[in-house]
Amino acid sequence: MNMWSINVGEKIAKFPALRESADSIFKYIEEADYDRLRLDFSSVEFVSASFAHQLISNIKNSKKTIKLVGMNKDVKRMFKIVKNRLAKGSTAPYKSGEELPVVTIEAL
Repeated sequence: MNMWSINVGEKIAKFPALRESADSIFKYIEEADYDRLRLDFSSVEFVSASFAHQLISNIKNSKKTIKLVGMNKDVKRMFKIVKNRLAKGSTAPYKSGEELPVVTIEAL
């Protein structure tokens, strides 16, 4: 099985902020003929909490294996903040104690 890589900064933006941006890239992912994908954030400088939340939600509902790679410290921090909020049950659709989707964040 091949792994396909998508450069988020080139495909969407260097500062993805909207939920619609996460949905847009995810539509592209779901239409791809690959089961394993790598989202490369190396050219992304910042993501909003809304973008991170929507992307994590989309990953949860996907049957594909998706790795998030190449994140700078600010992008990685935002994903961790959102993941922690979701784990505490402060944001739907996750329940407290529910296992979150596997979102692999690799080192830069």
